[in-house]
Amino acid sequence: TLDLKDRGLTDVRSLARFTSLKELDLRGNWASMEDYEYLQKKLPDCAIRFDVPLGGQNYDSLLTELSLTDLPSDWRNILSLTHLQRLTVERCTNPSAMETLNEGLPYCVMSWNLGMGGEWFDVTSQELVVNSPSVYYEELLSQLTWFRSLRSVDLTSAELPPEHQRSLISAYPDIDFTWLVSVGSADLPSSVTEIIYAQTGESDTRALEESLDLLPELTLVDFTGSRVPAEDRLTFRDEHAYFGLF
Repeated sequence: TLDLKDRGLTDVRSLARFTSLKELDLRGNWASMEDYEYLQKKLPDCAIRFDVPLGGQNYDSLLTELSLTDLPSDWRNILSLTHLQRLTVERCTNPSAMETLNEGLPYCVMSWNLGMGGEWFDVTSQELVVNSPSVYYEELLSQLTWFRSLRSVDLTSAELPPEHQRSLISAYPDIDFTWLVSVGSADLPSSVTEIIYAQTGESDTRALEESLDLLPELTLVDFTGSRVPAEDRLTFRDEHAYFGLF
């Protein structure tokens, strides 16, 4: 056992000659991470304790739990915390780094939140309700890939054009999306089962036809009071026999 804590050492590689060492405390010294890694390789049977710099602070290499607001630029140093059992990152802006850490520290339980529209969500969530109207398509497209257990996303507050809605459905076919679908002047929840077509202000069925793929649960269309001619209603009925029509 050798205690060299707070000695101000800058060169620790020379300690590799002490091959019989079982414990070595080097906290409070100024050697680099590369030096500590070199020493650990040369002394594989020695428990070396040292400082791990992270975000401007030093952490004990024997640390078992760590909580961070976000990953600092030197996040790779976390891989040197080999005794870490739990890592929490409250507002992660580097999800790919979390994947690297998860692979490098397989016995560490990691929990982290990811942001969308200014809100933060646990990546283990199965259901999400995004209340922010400022969430945008590119953000959703890139961030949702990290929610591996996700089943449903409520985006009723978001403003997404039909092409972006279709793109998200295509990118994430196993996720059940709920959002507003525009049919004429009416904004309808994608989970709607019945439509009173007069509320759309449309005089033909074109707007409805263009949106049917975004209304998967729709079973009934009520044309009562609408401006759609009877002939067009009959044509729609013949082409969509599975709908109930009024």
